[in-house]
Amino acid sequence: MVQIVQSVFANFGISLPRTSSQQRSAGVAVSYEEALPGDIICYDGHVGIYVGEGQIVNAMSPSEGIGISSATYTNIITVRRVL
Repeated sequence: MVQIVQSVFANFGISLPRTSSQQRSAGVAVSYEEALPGDIICYDGHVGIYVGEGQIVNAMSPSEGIGISSATYTNIITVRRVL
């Protein structure tokens, strides 16, 4: 998903680092309660793009592909605003 997130943001002219650990430092930190659509939600080894109402778009699995899931499906490390 990291490359997918990087590619989505590149389509809008925003350059992001390549790895999930590097993306944890991109932009500015905001709390989950302050998250807005377009913010990056970072987990241990995974990232998703916040779409609002407690949901993220992310790589689910090789068989499921890209999908929508709860932003709190696991522990959030940080929320980053890069826009």
